[in-house]
Amino acid sequence: MSKHGTLAAILVLLTMLPGMAAAASIGRCGSGVGSQTASLSCPPGQYVVALSAKGGDYLDRLGIKCAPFNASGVRGSMAHTAAAGGSGGTESASSTCSGNRAIGHILTYSGSWVDALKSALCAQRKAAGGFDEVKFESRLEFNVGGKHGRQCSLTCPAGQAIHKITVRYGAWIDSIEAFCQP
Repeated sequence: MSKHGTLAAILVLLTMLPGMAAAASIGRCGSGVGSQTASLSCPPGQYVVALSAKGGDYLDRLGIKCAPFNASGVRGSMAHTAAAGGSGGTESASSTCSGNRAIGHILTYSGSWVDALKSALCAQRKAAGGFDEVKFESRLEFNVGGKHGRQCSLTCPAGQAIHKITVRYGAWIDSIEAFCQP
């Protein structure tokens, strides 16, 4: 087997070991060409349960709040916050998933930049671990940013919720990329 084939086989094996491999990206909205990068990451065992946004013609700043879930699926207190992006923007919004939920879906409008954060959907934590599918009735509305770009959705696979968002930015946010875990 070639060196590259051996490396690929090792990576496949690592993804089969529970909790051993890093979560994969579920996609990116925007161009990703910003001059700065920030990882808005929850501590181990925690998930994004709230988002905040500031913007004008484009999305200028994005923030997260994280919370842990216990073995019974009950959400603990929000303990970790992080934000990234520019300092502009004239409108802002923030919203938090209710009950024992975490964010499993983000909807933006984007093109070369992230024009707007429109909404997010929350997924219910199951007592046995993992998350139910995201539900429309658990929608968080933001509507921060401009009115241009194409709709771009970042949706976790069934049973997972977002635990990290990578933001590329300059004066405003160029892209957001989300990562999920069970």
